[in-house]
Amino acid sequence: MSVCCLLNQIKYQIPFVKYYNPLLLIDVRSFYMKCQLTNTFMFFIENPRTNIDLVSGFFEFYFKSNPEDFTLGQVVSKALILYSSTSKDCEFMPCILFTSGFLLQEILIYLPSQTFTFHRELYYFFFPQTPFSCMVCLEQKLCYNVHNDSFEHMVCRDCLLCINSQCPLCRKTIR
Repeated sequence: MSVCCLLNQIKYQIPFVKYYNPLLLIDVRSFYMKCQLTNTFMFFIENPRTNIDLVSGFFEFYFKSNPEDFTLGQVVSKALILYSSTSKDCEFMPCILFTSGFLLQEILIYLPSQTFTFHRELYYFFFPQTPFSCMVCLEQKLCYNVHNDSFEHMVCRDCLLCINSQCPLCRKTIR
């Protein structure tokens, strides 16, 4: 996973791992992102969590005068959190850019409080997947056998994260 940024028409791709904390602090010091007096900054992160499709932000900011290298500053705005690209379910959360002089130092993104479906995603990550028709959405995808038996109650990852702890077919507890 990576964070794609655009500062004054210069592209940056910042490698990043999946995170599950409500605060996302991205250190960009090593990329030497130098601002000007008037700036346009945009970023986006695709699929950062199981329940979030996109996090994006757009900033236009300026400096009244040339800041010294030791001058610290903040640019406060909001980031768009898009939960599903099909339902257009979204919300805005605070986002802060930290600067030192003209250099962008860090990006702080507040994320919504999360459900713990990511625990289930992490749990099933190492289980074997089989190309099969999902019994919930009926699409041909890589699926998990939710009981690990010969009955083949197969569910894809997306549907598995949406259902409760019972198999939708037989109502037994899933593993």
